[in-house]
Amino acid sequence: MNNGEDHGREEGSKWDDEMLFRLMVESISDYSVFAIDPEGRIMSWNKGAEKAFGYRKEEIVGESFAVLFAPEDRSQGAPERELETAGSEEGAAEEGWRARKDGSRLWVSGSVNALKDDEGNTIGYVKVMAVGEGSGREQAEAVAREALERERMTRSEFEDASRSKDEFIALVSHELRSPLNAILGWTRILRQGRPDEELYQRATEIIERSARMQSQLIEDLMDTARIVRGKLKLEVHPVNLAPLIEKAMDVVRPAADAKDISLEASLDREADQITGDPDRLQQVVWNLLSNAVKFTNEGGRVEVRLGRVDPYIQISVSDTGCGVSSEFMPYLFERYRQADASGARRKGGLGLGLTLVRQLVEMHGGSVTAESEGEGKGATFIVKLPVRAVYTAETERPTLAGAQTKSLDGVWAAVVDDEANARELITSVLESYGAQVTAFASASEALEMLTSGSRPDVLVCDLAMPGEDGFSLIHKLREWEKAHDGVLPAVALTAFGRVEDRTRALYAGFQMHIAKPVEPVELVIVVRSLIERGWQSKVKTGKA
Repeated sequence: MNNGEDHGREEGSKWDDEMLFRLMVESISDYSVFAIDPEGRIMSWNKGAEKAFGYRKEEIVGESFAVLFAPEDRSQGAPERELETAGSEEGAAEEGWRARKDGSRLWVSGSVNALKDDEGNTIGYVKVMAVGEGSGREQAEAVAREALERERMTRSEFEDASRSKDEFIALVSHELRSPLNAILGWTRILRQGRPDEELYQRATEIIERSARMQSQLIEDLMDTARIVRGKLKLEVHPVNLAPLIEKAMDVVRPAADAKDISLEASLDREADQITGDPDRLQQVVWNLLSNAVKFTNEGGRVEVRLGRVDPYIQISVSDTGCGVSSEFMPYLFERYRQADASGARRKGGLGLGLTLVRQLVEMHGGSVTAESEGEGKGATFIVKLPVRAVYTAETERPTLAGAQTKSLDGVWAAVVDDEANARELITSVLESYGAQVTAFASASEALEMLTSGSRPDVLVCDLAMPGEDGFSLIHKLREWEKAHDGVLPAVALTAFGRVEDRTRALYAGFQMHIAKPVEPVELVIVVRSLIERGWQSKVKTGKA
């Protein structure tokens, strides 16, 4: 009996100690102390944090701790980097400006450390911060150091970009001169006298091949310039992908045969007809096949596959070539980037093919990704065209090619952008294609409507907004949806079009990412795709 009483007192004492410790932490007013879960949401909030940042406990618990960072730091991924660093044994030290609830800034210094269970698994993080510590001079010096570091990084990035462009211009000059040299050289040989039939055939073949090579180089340059200026247009028609792929294979087959490369195909002819620009889609496949043949050694293999992988129609091109290193993979689709400039010169080409592939696929509302186990282990490129592109009597109408028939009739879209001109432009584009649009100038206004009883069919949201940005809006919306039925399709708009920007937007909860300036036809295609993907999802889950 006594043992039971002693055991009960021990348990009560432990509970009292834990409660006492929590109350002590929450009552501290000189330091901000709070806990964060593995997803970055705030789990606890003490008096010091409330005093420093202006948020009451009931307001902030459950929200992302990223709201405490300045907008420019959020856009550069500072919160994510901090948690990643905090996972190390040393934790992460922090010092800099943070954002209060009212939008003002405050200077903080402190640390963030990972909380681990008995097995060493991270179950959260704890942040301890001192607000406004040190003299004004110390803070000013810290701010100056931070500004100098940012200026140094900006200058370094600019110099890298400038150097890359200089290398690219030199490469353009080299690649344009190479076929020109062959054309002029063999022309002079032919003009020296009457050649025999074998020499004549060889000369004309080399001249024709060199001219076609130069023509393709110029076309790649022109297409890239059109895309940069937003002048590249799609001529949308019903398209059968299997014959299109076979035509692209016929074009690259001579180059594959010359290197004894096996060119194989596995095409599902039941993968459905889609709407798109047949010439541009063939250009996508040709670029991928040409790239695969170019970087595959003699005796290798290139394989192209077409199939339906719900909710996409998927084209994949695999090779046994030189592969892609993990370090270069994030830059694979960027302009003015090459893994090995000298190697690229030996292979030929401007290195614009994959950039054009990405741009053209995204203009069709799709995506392209690359996979490789490393250098020397081949690569696979996967093109996904969303299910909205499946050919039906409805999509057969040339609405996206400029016909008067509206392609977004019956669609209710919510548009969020703090800039009035941009908001008006997006609204006008969607309305011109038949959509009903409700526009908002801030994330808070939009969230209030999106979490009410009636909801739109799609959300088009700018990412960089003062106060609460698009990332915060989509996070709160997705959290609210966990307790409710359905997921609202969402498109992210941003002036940043880098690979990491798209990845961050998709990871945050958006389904699609469009870089500004927005091409009207592209926006309509993407919105249409998300709407139809939403309908497909509802039918499959029985919610229609």
